[in-house]
Amino acid sequence: VYQKIIKVFITSEAKAKTSFNEIIDTDNKIKAIENEIGVLENKISNEKQFNRKVELNKILLDRKSRLKKIKEEL
Repeated sequence: VYQKIIKVFITSEAKAKTSFNEIIDTDNKIKAIENEIGVLENKISNEKQFNRKVELNKILLDRKSRLKKIKEEL
């Protein structure tokens, strides 16, 4: 019963895994990376120095590619 309730709140990408622990781990990774992406986008919009924006944008692109890779593995 507990696992069924938890699966309701999990993103659809993570539900493709077979083990409940794998589902939870994958969902946590996806949510953490999405949060990092949101924080980086806010930092880029608030940053005034161009060099710092470029540096943050490189990190943002890396996080987006990592998220895409995780979603493709599912």
